[in-house]
Amino acid sequence: MKSYVVKVFFIIGVLLLATLPGGCGGDGDEKQKPAANGGAHGGGHGGASMAGARASNVRTWTAVKTDVPLTIKAVGTIEAEEEVVVSAEVAAVVTDLLKDEGASVQRGTLLGVIDEEKFRLELVARKADFDKAEANLEFSEKDLARSDELLSEGMISQRDYDAKELKLRTDGAVKNSASAAAILAEKELRSSSVTAPFGGLIAERFVSKGTYVKVGAKLFRLIDTRSVKVSALVSERRISDIKMGQRVKVTLSSLTKEYEGGIYYISPDLDEGKRVFEIKVRVKNREGLLKPGLFADMSIITDVREGVFAVPEKAVIVGKDGGVFYVVKDGLASERHLPLIERDGEVILVASGIIEEGEEVVVEGANKLKDGSKVKVVGR
Repeated sequence: MKSYVVKVFFIIGVLLLATLPGGCGGDGDEKQKPAANGGAHGGGHGGASMAGARASNVRTWTAVKTDVPLTIKAVGTIEAEEEVVVSAEVAAVVTDLLKDEGASVQRGTLLGVIDEEKFRLELVARKADFDKAEANLEFSEKDLARSDELLSEGMISQRDYDAKELKLRTDGAVKNSASAAAILAEKELRSSSVTAPFGGLIAERFVSKGTYVKVGAKLFRLIDTRSVKVSALVSERRISDIKMGQRVKVTLSSLTKEYEGGIYYISPDLDEGKRVFEIKVRVKNREGLLKPGLFADMSIITDVREGVFAVPEKAVIVGKDGGVFYVVKDGLASERHLPLIERDGEVILVASGIIEEGEEVVVEGANKLKDGSKVKVVGR
């Protein structure tokens, strides 16, 4: 019985303690609640959450002032500096060909021969005709001089004298004609030797040895690529920025080398259909890598912006109100605003005041940042 009473009192005591404020285990539970819910209360708790956030990995670019050329981009077509089709100036059989396609030649190089012997013999005949005509004229001159005396002495009639005078004039005309024929024959002999009018490359050969050609027949196509012309079209709204002599950088997708030339031609009138002007640039091509017909990328340098920062385009997040980029300072991302965006190729030009020399600009990983984000620079 005593044991039963003790058990009852023990149970009642436990129940009473459980109902009291701050009873068994009460303080511990209440103290843990604020800690568990602390992140959901007050403005100060947001900062604690940011401080505990994981740092974002980024790559940066060190801001350095530079002078940036402002350019107009265009796609041009390469043309040979000079191109000509060498044609036959005489009609005869091609007896020799000394140069073939792809050959490099200098001005005056012998390319082929068109029956030189035929025209040599023709010249000999024409010279003989000239010599005969010259001898006849000389005789007629002397004969008329003697007739002057005879006429004054009454030894010949006026009719005979007039006939001799006419013979002199006729012989003079024959001599002139023979002289012209000899000169023409000499010219044809020279023309039978086909030579290069300028230095360059033989791009095409149109005839074979033994071919009979007429005057004007195509023989060779010769191009000069020691310098080339690059022609391009510029829109009417940008033509006011184009000036004679402006520097132009020329590149090809297949070449790593960059070429430079100058504008030497600006079309005086507008292509009304396309609303564009044509321009041409002359470029040195010493290695012969710029081939006629290829497309080339052109950067026309219209001005130079001095003392600016050429920030890589991927560093700037562009919106309707300008752009945003981030600078790393003390392990945190500091947001900078660009009210106006000025591009040049793959960079955005930023003036002093928005960015300063030596600052680290985030160029990779900027899209996941906001002002105050923790960052870790993993490369530059």
